Amino acid sequence: MKCPFPIENYTNGEVLYDGLVKRRARKAVCDGEKCLGSLMNQKPQNKPLAPEEIKGKAEDFMKQYYEENKPSVPLETRMEEINKEIAEIGTYTLTTEELHFGAQTAWRNAARCPARVIWKNLNLIDKRTIESADEMFEAIKSHMKVSFNGGKIKPSITVFRGRKPGLAEPRVWNGLMVSYAAYQQEDGTIVGDPSNLDFTRFCESLGWEGKGGMFDFLPIILSGPDGVPHWYEVPEELVKRVPIRHPTNEGINSLNLEWFGLPFVAGMMLEVGGVQFPAAPFSGWYTGAEIATRDFLDIQRYNLLETIGVKMGLDIDNNSNLWKDKVSLELNIAVLQSYQLAGVSIVDHYTQSDQFLDHMKSEYQTRGGCPADWVWIVPPQGGSLVSSYHQEMVNYH
Repeated sequence: MKCPFPIENYTNGEVLYDGLVKRRARKAVCDGEKCLGSLMNQKPQNKPLAPEEIKGKAEDFMKQYYEENKPSVPLETRMEEINKEIAEIGTYTLTTEELHFGAQTAWRNAARCPARVIWKNLNLIDKRTIESADEMFEAIKSHMKVSFNGGKIKPSITVFRGRKPGLAEPRVWNGLMVSYAAYQQEDGTIVGDPSNLDFTRFCESLGWEGKGGMFDFLPIILSGPDGVPHWYEVPEELVKRVPIRHPTNEGINSLNLEWFGLPFVAGMMLEVGGVQFPAAPFSGWYTGAEIATRDFLDIQRYNLLETIGVKMGLDIDNNSNLWKDKVSLELNIAVLQSYQLAGVSIVDHYTQSDQFLDHMKSEYQTRGGCPADWVWIVPPQGGSLVSSYHQEMVNYH
């Protein structure tokens, strides 16, 4: 790939040139023979790093940190401290300021996230001194309260102890800290969220018992230095259940749908300057289409498209009447208005697309590029009506 790489916006012909791609840390999933960019799960980058790898990543990170901040300790002195610690224990300790900058930068560089316009506002909750699963649970409850913020969600990340040679690492076993259980019936049908069927069975193997409903919160599964998973009930008082109601559509209202207010991602590892943090859950707010179009309507999720279509009195045997579009539109309206009525932060897909393009343009002006995965950035609702649909992007890490 030649740098800088030109990308065009087809609505106005504006061309940007991505030179940041030359600083990418990983090989691209596409090459001269094939492109694997649409794969949902890329090759994980979570293996423990050797000391020499950590040194290289630390040097690269510290150069960036010192470029954008003004620490009192000279860079050469800080690198001497880091290299000495790596030689002694196989890793090193980031200062709180370094960790905060690293977490914000990790979000800034997250190619699949369309909400990065506020990356500088990410709130760090530093819990690296915590060891036990019980302490982790208390920290997670505190995170929920701080981040939900009475409905005015404050994007936050809690960082637990980093990976150290010879020690079992703290772990959050959930993919999402808050999610709904799934129960397979005798006839093979599933009540609840089918994407969580295997995890529900795992929770049950630990002794947890659900109620068998469509919207039962799964427990939070945590393990400390002993590596043993422990389960904890999600505190109902800290997780807002949002009833999904449409202002006029009784077909949707008859289903008594709900969703939770705080999307809280738990299954991703944070890496800052070669220091790996396997347990670093973070939270923000929803785009309406994530809930309405994906969570409720995807075939592999709640699969409510036909159910709602019938409830709305639509002819679901005739694709040309666009009944699927009607269901999706009305459900998106219901989700957005329900969250707004409940006083919980949410954004529509048109606004978020416009915000991302503003962020993208700013990033090109500031640092000469913006990693972006078009497949994930463009929302599942609106098609070519959303602004990001027409924007070329360069995907790298």
